Amino acid sequence: MNRVLRVRRAVGVAVILLLLPQSAAADDIWGSVRLPGGGAAARRVAGLGAGPRLNVTLLVDYARALFTITSRPLSQTRENTVRYLEYAAATERALADWPDGLTLLPATVKDRHQREAFERLLERLGLRYRVNRDLASIEVSTDDADVERHKWLLAMQVDVRFLAESLNKGERVRVVIPSDDLPLPLPGLWSTVAFKNIQDPLIPLMSSPEGLFTYLGLMELDRETLGWIARRPDVFRMIYEDRSIIFGAFGRGV
Repeated sequence: MNRVLRVRRAVGVAVILLLLPQSAAADDIWGSVRLPGGGAAARRVAGLGAGPRLNVTLLVDYARALFTITSRPLSQTRENTVRYLEYAAATERALADWPDGLTLLPATVKDRHQREAFERLLERLGLRYRVNRDLASIEVSTDDADVERHKWLLAMQVDVRFLAESLNKGERVRVVIPSDDLPLPLPGLWSTVAFKNIQDPLIPLMSSPEGLFTYLGLMELDRETLGWIARRPDVFRMIYEDRSIIFGAFGRGV
């Protein structure tokens, strides 16, 4: 009975695709989306485990886990993961302003803008710049929000305690946030149809149940079928807006 139901639903998805009008618009079939922080860190934060897994399956694993999880609300899991991704991306951008690495600013530094920029970066890393008379030092913050950041950074292979110790020794340290590329089927349609005027669809995709289900379904399709959809943006729009759950569950039957 279950097999009959699956076949019927898969046929239903196929019929929906065939009935929609064609469009002359076309897009690349496969692209990639950049994941700041890297795949291993994202898996840990999203609760997918720390074991070695292929990055090619990360978003698929995340989507499947997200919609089968029972230990806490789906919205909380998704929000925590998205907050982490936003933090990783913003931290990467902030570190780009320090290409030569970080060194401890002397207590006597006169450039106010330089000191403020240094303090802002340290705060983003969950650290504090302290001056006691003529001595400057770095402290590790114990605020709850900063402790969470420390965990995220450690998942990204950045140990803030080691960083603070190294800076306090007068060493120069270059902090690097790792990154990985994840496969993205029909990349142009995500930025023109699903998330209009957004060049980087990663965070919107991971924030959206419709996006995740659509991604799941697309990842099950062969190149020929993806090419068929790529030439029909209205089909992609219909799937994303109205049929994402069915498509994600039974896309492999199309």
